[in-house]
Amino acid sequence: MRHSLRTKLSRIERDVDAHNHEVCEEDDAALFSCRKLNAEQEEEVKNMWISGCFPRQILHKLRQASPLIQDRDIYNQIQRYKDKLQNGKTSIEALIEELELNNQWMYHKKADEFGHISHLFVVHRRSLELWKRYPEIIIMDNTYKTNKYSSLA
Repeated sequence: MRHSLRTKLSRIERDVDAHNHEVCEEDDAALFSCRKLNAEQEEEVKNMWISGCFPRQILHKLRQASPLIQDRDIYNQIQRYKDKLQNGKTSIEALIEELELNNQWMYHKKADEFGHISHLFVVHRRSLELWKRYPEIIIMDNTYKTNKYSSLA
C-alpha cells in the first residue's frame, strides 16, 4: 500500500507557483507575527517565571492585554531565557559551573569512561557542619513535589 501511494504522489505535478486561494484573515492566532511577544512582554514573562509563576499563570496575565498569545509562545520564551542563562552549556554543565562559583555548596561527581557524569552528590556546607557535629542523627527529606498526604502535588 505504501509503494502504491508513493507512486501516485510522484505523478503529481505542480502547474502554478502562485497561491490558489485568498489569505485567511479569520484566524490571526495561527499567524506567528500576530502573536509575537514585544520586548515588554518578554521581560514580563522572564520576571514572572523567575518569581515562580507557572506558565499557565503567565499566559493568563498576558492574555488580558493580548488575547492571541498561545501557551507555546510562553514556553518558547521561557526556554529562550533558560538557554541564555546557560550560555550554550547543557543543564548539568551549568549546574556544575554554578556549584563551583557558589561557595555554600560542596559537591562530588563521578564520570564514566566517556566523561559523562554518572554520580553527583551535592550537600550544603551548613548541613555538612551539622552532620559532623551530630553524626548520630541523619534526616533526609526526599519528598519532592508531594504533600502531607503523600500524593503528588
